[in-house]
Amino acid sequence: MKKMAIDPSRTNPANITVREVMNSPVITGRPEETARQIAKKMTENDVGSIVIVENNTPIGMVTDGDIIDRIVTAGLDPDKTKAIEIMTKPIYTVESEAQLVDAVRYMRKKKVKRVGVTYKGKIEGILSIWDIISITPELVEIFSERLNIETPLAESRRNPVLMAGYCDLCNRWSDSLIEVDGKYICEECRTDQ
Repeated sequence: MKKMAIDPSRTNPANITVREVMNSPVITGRPEETARQIAKKMTENDVGSIVIVENNTPIGMVTDGDIIDRIVTAGLDPDKTKAIEIMTKPIYTVESEAQLVDAVRYMRKKKVKRVGVTYKGKIEGILSIWDIISITPELVEIFSERLNIETPLAESRRNPVLMAGYCDLCNRWSDSLIEVDGKYICEECRTDQ
């Protein structure tokens, strides 16, 4: 599976597109394939879903959850149950150039863990909740960097540098002077202000 990397120098992480996070190519199966054949394809391709295609048209999706819920839990024979009998339909899709945040909202609204990703009306990839989770560390890094760039003064106020010396207001020695408006002020004088 091919996945693109998120550029940590990006200035607005809210503009990450689905294309940057999706997995491709899409692994497909036929409606008449058995659940065991579909499960084997998932294992061989290290994916959690197979798009079921008939006459080059996607008609549904079999997920690892479908196999557990509709085969294992139901006690069905995976060698006799066909993909068309257990697939989820319809396939919910999002456009490849859609914002990731919008795709996540759509997935939450539809209560699905995977969506097909389309480009010019054709499914080109799959976006799963795991794809989104996998980029979380990069997103945290991007947001942290952006925060540091936009708010260096606020950051310095949250984590002030303590110095030792004479207070510019009371002229007493202090081990906890903090610079405030160009003056080094002790804790007691800061409290009085």
